[in-house]
Amino acid sequence: MPKRTLLIIGNGFDLKCGLKTRYIDYWRYQRKNHPSFDTFVKYLEDNSFNSFEGENLDILERIIEIEDGVTFLDYYFTLYDWALRRLNKDKAWSNIEDMLLYGFTDSGSIKTFNFKGCYYCYMQTTNAERKDTFFYDSYAHLIISKYLSKVFDDETIGETNFRKYIISEINSFSICFSNYINEQVKENSTYYELAQTLISKITNATLNECEIVSFNYTEPICGLNLANIHGIASKRKIVMGVTCGDGSKKEAAHHSWYYKATKEYKIASVSASGIKVSANYEDITDIYVYGLSLGKQDYDFFDNLFDEFEFLMRIYKAKIHFCFSTYAGKTKDEVVEETTSRVTELINSFGDHHKSYGLLRSMIQKGHLLFDFIE
Repeated sequence: MPKRTLLIIGNGFDLKCGLKTRYIDYWRYQRKNHPSFDTFVKYLEDNSFNSFEGENLDILERIIEIEDGVTFLDYYFTLYDWALRRLNKDKAWSNIEDMLLYGFTDSGSIKTFNFKGCYYCYMQTTNAERKDTFFYDSYAHLIISKYLSKVFDDETIGETNFRKYIISEINSFSICFSNYINEQVKENSTYYELAQTLISKITNATLNECEIVSFNYTEPICGLNLANIHGIASKRKIVMGVTCGDGSKKEAAHHSWYYKATKEYKIASVSASGIKVSANYEDITDIYVYGLSLGKQDYDFFDNLFDEFEFLMRIYKAKIHFCFSTYAGKTKDEVVEETTSRVTELINSFGDHHKSYGLLRSMIQKGHLLFDFIE
Protein backbone atom coordinates (compact mmCIF):
# COMPACT_ATOMS: atom_id res chain seq x y z
CA MET A 1 0.00 0.00 0.00
CA PRO A 2 1.61 3.32 -1.07
CA LYS A 3 1.82 6.02 1.57
CA ARG A 4 -0.32 9.02 0.81
CA THR A 5 -0.45 12.32 2.66
CA LEU A 6 -3.23 14.88 2.96
CA LEU A 7 -2.25 18.51 3.52
CA ILE A 8 -4.91 21.04 4.52
CA ILE A 9 -3.79 24.66 4.23
CA GLY A 10 -5.25 28.04 5.13
CA ASN A 11 -4.25 31.66 4.72
CA GLY A 12 -1.26 31.28 7.06
CA PHE A 13 0.34 29.17 4.32
CA ASP A 14 0.22 31.95 1.73
CA LEU A 15 1.35 34.52 4.30
CA LYS A 16 4.36 32.31 5.10
CA CYS A 17 5.13 32.28 1.36
CA GLY A 18 5.21 36.07 1.21
CA LEU A 19 1.75 36.96 -0.10
CA LYS A 20 -0.23 39.77 1.51
CA THR A 21 -3.56 38.00 1.54
CA ARG A 22 -5.21 39.30 4.70
CA TYR A 23 -8.34 41.37 4.32
CA ILE A 24 -6.62 44.32 5.96
CA ASP A 25 -3.96 44.10 3.22
CA TYR A 26 -6.73 44.35 0.64
CA TRP A 27 -8.30 47.27 2.54
CA ARG A 28 -4.99 49.15 2.43
CA TYR A 29 -4.67 48.32 -1.27
CA GLN A 30 -8.15 49.76 -1.87
CA ARG A 31 -7.20 52.95 -0.06
CA LYS A 32 -3.98 53.30 -2.03
CA ASN A 33 -5.66 52.80 -5.40
CA HIS A 34 -8.96 54.62 -4.89
CA PRO A 35 -8.50 58.25 -3.78
CA SER A 36 -12.13 58.94 -2.88
CA PHE A 37 -12.36 55.88 -0.68
CA ASP A 38 -9.09 56.81 1.01
CA THR A 39 -10.33 60.36 1.63
CA PHE A 40 -13.47 58.94 3.24
CA VAL A 41 -11.49 56.59 5.53
CA LYS A 42 -9.06 59.34 6.51
CA TYR A 43 -11.94 61.54 7.58
CA LEU A 44 -13.24 58.75 9.82
CA GLU A 45 -9.76 58.19 11.24
CA ASP A 46 -9.01 61.84 11.90
CA ASN A 47 -12.31 62.83 13.49
CA SER A 48 -13.99 61.56 16.61
CA PHE A 49 -17.72 62.12 16.52
CA ASN A 50 -20.76 60.24 17.75
CA SER A 51 -23.70 62.47 16.99
CA PHE A 52 -25.41 63.97 13.96
CA GLU A 53 -23.49 67.21 13.63
CA GLY A 54 -24.64 68.86 10.43
CA GLU A 55 -21.12 69.85 9.37
CA ASN A 56 -19.75 66.30 9.67
CA LEU A 57 -22.68 64.87 7.77
CA ASP A 58 -22.38 67.46 5.00
CA ILE A 59 -18.64 66.78 4.63
CA LEU A 60 -19.14 63.00 4.54
CA GLU A 61 -21.86 63.35 1.96
CA ARG A 62 -19.53 65.42 -0.25
CA ILE A 63 -16.63 62.99 0.25
CA ILE A 64 -18.54 59.86 -0.73
CA GLU A 65 -18.09 59.06 -4.41
CA ILE A 66 -18.97 55.97 -6.41
CA GLU A 67 -15.75 54.56 -7.87
CA ASP A 68 -15.09 51.61 -10.16
CA GLY A 69 -13.48 48.82 -8.15
CA VAL A 70 -14.96 49.96 -4.83
CA THR A 71 -18.11 48.24 -3.60
CA PHE A 72 -20.83 48.81 -1.05
CA LEU A 73 -19.05 46.25 1.17
CA ASP A 74 -15.82 48.26 1.22
CA TYR A 75 -17.79 51.05 2.88
CA TYR A 76 -19.88 48.73 5.03
CA PHE A 77 -16.90 46.77 6.44
CA THR A 78 -14.98 49.99 7.10
CA LEU A 79 -17.89 51.50 8.99
CA TYR A 80 -18.40 48.23 10.86
CA ASP A 81 -14.87 48.45 12.22
CA TRP A 82 -15.17 52.18 12.81
CA ALA A 83 -18.33 51.66 14.84
CA LEU A 84 -16.39 49.21 17.04
CA ARG A 85 -13.57 51.78 17.46
CA ARG A 86 -10.91 49.58 15.89
CA LEU A 87 -10.49 51.20 12.49
CA ASN A 88 -6.95 51.05 11.04
CA LYS A 89 -5.87 48.40 13.54
CA ASP A 90 -4.60 44.94 12.56
CA LYS A 91 -7.98 43.53 13.56
CA ALA A 92 -9.80 45.51 10.89
CA TRP A 93 -11.65 43.23 8.49
CA SER A 94 -10.15 40.25 10.33
CA ASN A 95 -13.21 38.07 9.80
CA ILE A 96 -15.55 39.26 7.10
CA GLU A 97 -17.58 36.05 7.34
CA ASP A 98 -18.77 37.13 10.78
CA MET A 99 -19.31 40.70 9.55
CA LEU A 100 -21.46 39.40 6.70
CA LEU A 101 -23.41 37.14 9.03
CA TYR A 102 -24.01 40.08 11.34
CA GLY A 103 -25.07 42.14 8.34
CA PHE A 104 -27.73 39.59 7.44
CA THR A 105 -28.95 39.25 11.03
CA ASP A 106 -32.64 40.06 10.97
CA SER A 107 -32.75 42.30 14.00
CA GLY A 108 -35.66 44.57 14.67
CA SER A 109 -33.48 47.12 16.44
CA ILE A 110 -32.64 50.19 14.38
CA LYS A 111 -29.50 50.55 16.47
CA THR A 112 -28.12 47.30 15.01
CA PHE A 113 -25.68 47.97 12.17
CA ASN A 114 -26.96 45.46 9.65
CA PHE A 115 -28.26 45.47 6.07
CA LYS A 116 -31.88 45.73 7.20
CA GLY A 117 -31.01 48.84 9.19
CA CYS A 118 -29.12 50.26 6.19
CA TYR A 119 -32.22 49.81 4.03
CA TYR A 120 -34.53 51.23 6.68
CA CYS A 121 -32.41 54.34 7.12
CA TYR A 122 -32.05 54.81 3.37
CA MET A 123 -35.81 54.67 2.92
CA GLN A 124 -36.34 57.17 5.74
CA THR A 125 -33.78 59.66 4.48
CA THR A 126 -35.13 59.54 0.90
CA ASN A 127 -38.72 59.93 2.02
CA ALA A 128 -39.92 63.36 0.89
CA GLU A 129 -42.06 63.64 3.98
CA ARG A 130 -39.23 62.74 6.37
CA LYS A 131 -36.13 64.76 5.61
CA ASP A 132 -35.18 65.14 9.26
CA THR A 133 -32.47 62.50 9.83
CA PHE A 134 -31.64 63.49 13.38
CA PHE A 135 -34.14 60.94 14.70
CA TYR A 136 -31.79 58.14 13.76
CA ASP A 137 -29.58 56.50 16.39
CA SER A 138 -26.92 54.91 14.19
CA TYR A 139 -24.46 57.29 12.55
CA ALA A 140 -22.96 54.39 10.58
CA HIS A 141 -26.38 53.63 9.08
CA LEU A 142 -26.86 57.27 8.26
CA ILE A 143 -23.56 57.40 6.36
CA ILE A 144 -24.50 54.25 4.43
CA SER A 145 -27.85 55.79 3.52
CA LYS A 146 -25.95 58.71 1.95
CA TYR A 147 -23.81 56.24 -0.01
CA LEU A 148 -26.91 54.40 -1.26
CA SER A 149 -28.58 57.65 -2.29
CA LYS A 150 -25.67 58.21 -4.68
CA VAL A 151 -25.75 54.62 -5.94
CA PHE A 152 -29.43 54.88 -6.83
CA ASP A 153 -29.33 58.58 -7.69
CA ASP A 154 -31.99 59.38 -5.10
CA GLU A 155 -34.44 56.92 -6.63
CA THR A 156 -36.30 55.03 -3.93
CA ILE A 157 -36.02 51.26 -4.37
CA GLY A 158 -38.05 48.43 -2.89
CA GLU A 159 -36.72 45.91 -0.39
CA THR A 160 -36.59 43.12 -3.00
CA ASN A 161 -34.33 45.18 -5.24
CA PHE A 162 -32.19 46.18 -2.28
CA ARG A 163 -31.69 42.51 -1.41
CA LYS A 164 -30.64 41.78 -4.99
CA TYR A 165 -28.23 44.68 -4.76
CA ILE A 166 -26.58 43.25 -1.61
CA ILE A 167 -26.08 39.84 -3.25
CA SER A 168 -24.67 41.45 -6.40
CA GLU A 169 -22.28 43.58 -4.33
CA ILE A 170 -20.97 40.48 -2.54
CA ASN A 171 -20.24 39.01 -5.97
CA SER A 172 -18.59 42.26 -7.07
CA PHE A 173 -16.49 42.33 -3.91
CA SER A 174 -15.42 38.72 -4.60
CA ILE A 175 -14.25 39.67 -8.09
CA CYS A 176 -12.32 42.69 -6.76
CA PHE A 177 -10.66 40.52 -4.14
CA SER A 178 -9.84 37.88 -6.76
CA ASN A 179 -8.13 40.53 -8.88
CA TYR A 180 -6.13 41.63 -5.84
CA ILE A 181 -4.99 38.05 -5.07
CA ASN A 182 -3.99 37.53 -8.70
CA GLU A 183 -1.93 40.71 -8.58
CA GLN A 184 -0.24 39.53 -5.38
CA VAL A 185 0.78 36.23 -6.98
CA LYS A 186 1.98 37.99 -10.13
CA GLU A 187 4.14 40.41 -8.12
CA ASN A 188 5.66 37.66 -5.97
CA SER A 189 7.84 35.73 -8.42
CA THR A 190 9.07 33.32 -5.72
CA TYR A 191 5.61 32.24 -4.52
CA TYR A 192 5.46 28.88 -6.30
CA GLU A 193 9.01 27.94 -5.33
CA LEU A 194 8.42 28.88 -1.69
CA ALA A 195 5.05 27.12 -1.65
CA GLN A 196 6.46 23.83 -2.92
CA THR A 197 9.38 24.02 -0.49
CA LEU A 198 6.97 24.64 2.39
CA ILE A 199 4.76 21.72 1.35
CA SER A 200 7.76 19.39 1.46
CA LYS A 201 8.90 20.81 4.80
CA ILE A 202 5.50 20.28 6.41
CA THR A 203 4.75 16.81 5.04
CA ASN A 204 8.21 15.28 4.41
CA ALA A 205 6.59 13.90 1.26
CA THR A 206 6.98 14.42 -2.46
CA LEU A 207 4.33 16.40 -4.30
CA ASN A 208 3.17 13.22 -6.04
CA GLU A 209 2.44 11.63 -2.66
CA CYS A 210 0.56 14.63 -1.36
CA GLU A 211 -3.14 15.38 -1.70
CA ILE A 212 -3.85 19.06 -0.91
CA VAL A 213 -7.04 20.74 0.25
CA SER A 214 -6.68 24.51 0.20
CA PHE A 215 -8.94 27.08 1.86
CA ASN A 216 -7.03 29.75 -0.08
CA TYR A 217 -7.85 31.26 -3.46
CA THR A 218 -4.39 30.51 -4.84
CA GLU A 219 -2.91 27.46 -6.58
CA PRO A 220 0.44 26.56 -4.94
CA ILE A 221 0.85 23.61 -7.32
CA CYS A 222 -0.69 22.50 -10.59
CA GLY A 223 -2.30 19.11 -10.89
CA LEU A 224 -5.25 16.91 -10.05
CA ASN A 225 -4.15 16.45 -6.43
CA LEU A 226 -5.12 20.02 -5.46
CA ALA A 227 -8.64 20.86 -4.27
CA ASN A 228 -9.60 24.52 -3.74
CA ILE A 229 -12.60 24.24 -1.44
CA HIS A 230 -13.09 28.03 -1.57
CA GLY A 231 -12.51 28.41 -5.29
CA ILE A 232 -9.72 29.91 -7.37
CA ALA A 233 -8.95 33.60 -7.82
CA SER A 234 -7.41 33.16 -11.27
CA LYS A 235 -10.80 31.88 -12.47
CA ARG A 236 -12.59 34.66 -10.57
CA LYS A 237 -14.68 32.00 -8.86
CA ILE A 238 -14.22 32.24 -5.11
CA VAL A 239 -16.29 31.45 -2.04
CA MET A 240 -16.95 34.48 0.13
CA GLY A 241 -20.04 34.27 2.27
CA VAL A 242 -21.66 33.34 5.55
CA THR A 243 -21.93 30.02 7.35
CA CYS A 244 -25.38 28.49 7.68
CA GLY A 245 -24.97 27.56 11.36
CA ASP A 246 -26.37 24.43 12.97
CA GLY A 247 -29.78 22.86 13.43
CA SER A 248 -32.67 25.27 13.15
CA LYS A 249 -30.33 28.09 12.03
CA LYS A 250 -29.16 26.01 9.07
CA GLU A 251 -32.73 25.08 8.16
CA ALA A 252 -33.75 28.74 8.33
CA ALA A 253 -30.79 29.76 6.14
CA HIS A 254 -31.87 27.23 3.48
CA HIS A 255 -35.13 29.16 3.08
CA SER A 256 -33.72 32.64 3.52
CA TRP A 257 -33.47 35.34 0.87
CA TYR A 258 -29.70 35.44 1.37
CA TYR A 259 -29.09 31.70 0.87
CA LYS A 260 -27.12 32.43 -2.31
CA ALA A 261 -24.72 34.41 -0.12
CA THR A 262 -23.92 31.40 2.10
CA LYS A 263 -20.68 29.47 1.81
CA GLU A 264 -22.69 26.27 1.38
CA TYR A 265 -24.36 27.58 -1.78
CA LYS A 266 -21.20 29.19 -3.11
CA ILE A 267 -19.13 26.00 -2.70
CA ALA A 268 -21.78 24.16 -4.71
CA SER A 269 -21.60 26.88 -7.37
CA VAL A 270 -17.80 26.70 -7.51
CA SER A 271 -17.97 22.91 -7.83
CA ALA A 272 -20.54 23.19 -10.63
CA SER A 273 -18.13 25.49 -12.49
CA GLY A 274 -15.60 22.65 -12.67
CA ILE A 275 -13.28 23.53 -9.80
CA LYS A 276 -12.22 20.58 -7.63
CA VAL A 277 -13.40 21.14 -4.05
CA SER A 278 -12.95 17.70 -2.44
CA ALA A 279 -10.00 15.43 -1.69
CA ASN A 280 -9.38 11.73 -2.24
CA TYR A 281 -8.99 10.16 1.22
CA GLU A 282 -8.06 6.68 -0.03
CA ASP A 283 -4.83 5.29 1.50
CA ILE A 284 -4.19 8.46 3.51
CA THR A 285 -1.84 7.72 6.41
CA ASP A 286 -1.00 11.24 7.58
CA ILE A 287 -3.03 14.45 7.61
CA TYR A 288 -1.25 17.77 8.10
CA VAL A 289 -3.08 21.00 8.93
CA TYR A 290 -1.24 24.32 8.47
CA GLY A 291 -2.20 27.97 8.36
CA LEU A 292 -5.86 27.71 9.39
CA SER A 293 -7.31 29.82 12.18
CA LEU A 294 -9.45 26.84 13.28
CA GLY A 295 -12.27 29.24 14.00
CA LYS A 296 -15.89 28.18 14.27
CA GLN A 297 -16.42 29.00 10.59
CA ASP A 298 -14.18 25.97 9.85
CA TYR A 299 -16.03 23.53 12.13
CA ASP A 300 -18.36 22.17 9.43
CA PHE A 301 -15.35 21.13 7.36
CA PHE A 302 -13.57 19.48 10.28
CA ASP A 303 -16.74 17.74 11.38
CA ASN A 304 -16.78 15.96 8.03
CA LEU A 305 -13.01 15.44 8.12
CA PHE A 306 -13.11 13.72 11.52
CA ASP A 307 -15.77 11.33 10.24
CA GLU A 308 -13.29 10.28 7.55
CA PHE A 309 -10.41 10.32 10.02
CA GLU A 310 -12.08 7.80 12.34
CA PHE A 311 -12.13 5.36 9.41
CA LEU A 312 -8.54 6.17 8.45
CA MET A 313 -7.38 5.59 12.04
CA ARG A 314 -8.93 2.13 12.08
CA ILE A 315 -7.73 1.05 8.63
CA TYR A 316 -4.42 2.86 8.14
CA LYS A 317 -3.48 3.88 11.71
CA ALA A 318 -3.56 7.42 10.39
CA LYS A 319 -2.27 10.45 12.28
CA ILE A 320 -3.35 14.08 12.15
CA HIS A 321 -0.63 16.71 12.60
CA PHE A 322 -1.51 20.27 13.56
CA CYS A 323 1.45 22.30 12.33
CA PHE A 324 2.38 25.85 13.22
CA SER A 325 5.04 28.52 12.80
CA THR A 326 5.76 31.81 14.52
CA TYR A 327 4.17 34.85 12.90
CA ALA A 328 3.44 38.54 13.44
CA GLY A 329 6.22 38.89 16.01
CA LYS A 330 4.80 36.22 18.32
CA THR A 331 7.18 33.93 20.20
CA LYS A 332 7.16 30.18 19.77
CA ASP A 333 5.65 29.77 23.25
CA GLU A 334 2.83 32.16 22.38
CA VAL A 335 2.04 30.30 19.17
CA VAL A 336 2.20 26.95 20.98
CA GLU A 337 -0.36 28.18 23.50
CA GLU A 338 -2.56 29.63 20.76
CA THR A 339 -2.44 26.45 18.66
CA THR A 340 -3.06 24.18 21.63
CA SER A 341 -6.09 26.22 22.67
CA ARG A 342 -7.65 26.20 19.20
CA VAL A 343 -7.00 22.51 18.52
CA THR A 344 -8.36 21.34 21.88
CA GLU A 345 -11.48 23.48 21.46
CA LEU A 346 -12.02 22.07 17.96
CA ILE A 347 -11.64 18.41 18.94
CA ASN A 348 -13.58 18.74 22.19
CA SER A 349 -16.40 20.38 20.25
CA PHE A 350 -16.51 17.42 17.85
CA GLY A 351 -16.25 14.91 20.70
CA ASP A 352 -19.00 16.54 22.73
CA HIS A 353 -21.27 16.79 19.68
CA HIS A 354 -20.87 13.05 19.03
CA LYS A 355 -20.90 12.09 22.73
CA SER A 356 -17.31 10.88 22.40
CA TYR A 357 -16.05 12.40 25.63
CA GLY A 358 -12.32 12.14 26.26
CA LEU A 359 -11.62 12.02 22.51
CA LEU A 360 -8.73 14.50 22.76
CA ARG A 361 -6.86 12.52 25.40
CA SER A 362 -7.50 9.24 23.59
CA MET A 363 -6.15 10.60 20.29
CA ILE A 364 -3.00 11.92 21.98
CA GLN A 365 -2.30 8.77 24.00
CA LYS A 366 -2.78 6.51 20.98
CA GLY A 367 -0.48 8.66 18.84
CA HIS A 368 -3.16 9.81 16.42
CA LEU A 369 -2.84 13.51 17.28
CA LEU A 370 0.50 15.31 16.92
CA PHE A 371 1.77 18.88 16.99
CA ASP A 372 4.60 19.88 14.63
CA PHE A 373 6.57 23.12 14.72
CA ILE A 374 7.63 24.36 11.27
CA GLU A 375 10.61 26.73 11.13
